[in-house]
Amino acid sequence: MGLVDRKTDIHRSIVLANGRAVSDAALAEALRPIAAQIGRDADRIDGDPTALVALDAISVADYLDRHAALLPQPWVRRLLEATGRTEYGAEPDATSALSLIFNLPTVDGERADVLGGSDERYMIDGGSGALIDVLATRYAAYIETGRPLRRIEPATGGVRLVFADAAAVRSDSVIVAVPAPVTRRIDFAIPLPAAWRDFIGAMELGRNEKILVAATDSRWQEAIGAGGDVWQTGGVGRGNWASGWDGSVRGAGGPPVWTWYLGGDAVADPATARALAARYAAETGDVLGDMVAACGDAPVRRTAWHRDPWIGGAYGSSPPGYLTRFGRMLWMEGEDGVAIASAPALGRVIFAGEHLSDASPGYMNGGAQTGRLAAQAILGRAVPIVSA
Repeated sequence: MGLVDRKTDIHRSIVLANGRAVSDAALAEALRPIAAQIGRDADRIDGDPTALVALDAISVADYLDRHAALLPQPWVRRLLEATGRTEYGAEPDATSALSLIFNLPTVDGERADVLGGSDERYMIDGGSGALIDVLATRYAAYIETGRPLRRIEPATGGVRLVFADAAAVRSDSVIVAVPAPVTRRIDFAIPLPAAWRDFIGAMELGRNEKILVAATDSRWQEAIGAGGDVWQTGGVGRGNWASGWDGSVRGAGGPPVWTWYLGGDAVADPATARALAARYAAETGDVLGDMVAACGDAPVRRTAWHRDPWIGGAYGSSPPGYLTRFGRMLWMEGEDGVAIASAPALGRVIFAGEHLSDASPGYMNGGAQTGRLAAQAILGRAVPIVSA
């Protein structure tokens, strides 16, 4: 499968403050003090475990309150809060301050990167769904649908898997790779370490969703390019979008698509997808061109991942204290691709998923990585990493 580099051509991030675009120089100047502080804290926790625990114990809201003097304008704080909503799907008071370290806004001269620690540079040619299509075709003989797993029981030399249709299968080992909330619907009738039971009870996915709008043309590319984005700092509470970007699927044909991205309480807005898309387009004014005209009568879709019973949310979310308490449950690997740390007491039942990745939580990379490491744990040997 091919990858598309979204950042090859000229692109730009635009921040909207009070309905107007902040200049690159003004953005860099406004972010410089708080970015420097976050950078210092990042260096500090690298060599001081107690500093990491202390930072994880407070929320993003607490951290920004503590360093309010480094936030020259109200919109700077709202911008940093927006990054927590997009990356973790939670409000600032429900997200660990460590998220600011992971996102780490960077400033270089008169250029600022809002999400310096998060790089979504590549996308799959044909869209992410193309990966599912390829896997489903290649492994069709091994895939069964319509049989949710309900219970895992002990069996001689392995485990017994009981499905919703009452069918049962014996297996030497099993890899449970389902979204965090779905894990709680499985009855683990086996000796499972207390740490795992605590983790399963606590792990959550963030509340995010995309509002996808087909457009008449890609007029926004004149302002931000194909790989840029726009950030909204103009409001708080329900219905406020956090960011937007070109969501067109390269190689799939069809009209260009614009993505509005929501996180936290905003996903609870009861308005229709079309009403929200129209409101958001109007809020951008002429910054991206006339988005109202470009998307006025176009098809609109609201993903509503948090309402999907087979997902239950978006990406992994980390409330204050979560990583300190459960960080040892995450998969870690060395440069040679071999696991150097994994969840305690791995036995017949092994867990995988993006929410269990130390390096890439929230990304497809994390799902692939933890699946590979889980397979290695069963096989007793390294599984080669095959690059795209």
